[in-house]
Amino acid sequence: MSISCPISQRRIDTHMVRAISVLVTITAILFLLTSHILFAYLLLIDFSLRLFRKNNFSPFFQLSLAILRALNIQPKMSDEAPKRFALYLGWAMAILIVLFIAFGAVKFATLFVVVLLSCSALEMLFEFCVGCKLYQYLKICKIL
Repeated sequence: MSISCPISQRRIDTHMVRAISVLVTITAILFLLTSHILFAYLLLIDFSLRLFRKNNFSPFFQLSLAILRALNIQPKMSDEAPKRFALYLGWAMAILIVLFIAFGAVKFATLFVVVLLSCSALEMLFEFCVGCKLYQYLKICKIL
């Protein structure tokens, strides 16, 4: 098996990514329904933990792992770098969401939640990763 990404030799389970996307989607919807900052903090904390490879402490990762094991779903591996880039984008959006709420700009926070919700729903429903596509375009343009 050849690794197509020259940046990283790491692989990632795409079923895990999709399962986590379900939880991100649910959390984003709960924020939109309640505007409660707790959901914004949950997104930020979970994105941060996964970004810094602390999956043992990530509630979304751990819950997804339990679900995948319970359903006996076998891993489907792919290159990590595009998904990691998408994780950075999600983390940046989570930071902006929390900052906008902290400064009273709830409408701007809601806008970023809708963008995050859209991206996670596309991954969840169609296995279409917006961040991965952006990563590919940036590689083609030799920006990455």
